[in-house]
Amino acid sequence: MTKIHETMKLSALLLSALAMITLVACGTQAGVTSGMTKDERKAYVANQVVSNLDQQHYTIEVDAMKSLRGSLRMLNDRYELTVKADTVVSYLPYFGEVYKAYPYMQQIGLNFTGKIYDYVASMVKQGQFRISFKTKTEEDTYVYNIDVFDNGKSDISVYGQFRDGIFFSGQMKITY
Repeated sequence: MTKIHETMKLSALLLSALAMITLVACGTQAGVTSGMTKDERKAYVANQVVSNLDQQHYTIEVDAMKSLRGSLRMLNDRYELTVKADTVVSYLPYFGEVYKAYPYMQQIGLNFTGKIYDYVASMVKQGQFRISFKTKTEEDTYVYNIDVFDNGKSDISVYGQFRDGIFFSGQMKITY
């Protein structure tokens, strides 16, 4: 087990203990966080982020995007990226230059379900985690780099072998 993984586990244990104490103190009725202080709510969210990453089961709801050659665009529609163990469900818009297209194939862009390989998760610094993985479709091979902060804020970079990179920002879905 790597030192980073051990640090992530220790952080998860400490945050879990704090969250459990908070849950007992506040009750487990609907609206778990309603009786929590701001610091308790922050600890609860941080615990959920670590737990989701540790289980490799999380969804990031995307609200903005920036293409390599364009400006920042706010997104009105519901776009998201979901990781479930060794599978990614990518439902993201794509604007950018494609270098190789197949004329008789339906272009799927970043809307697909694919197998994850080369998954690496690490703690960059206290409160910031970096996830990197690859996936492949009929069209392209993609590298996803995700920075997740302990408040759930997330930045996603997607690079294709045959297309420009694109960047997204959003929020990890937290279960209350």
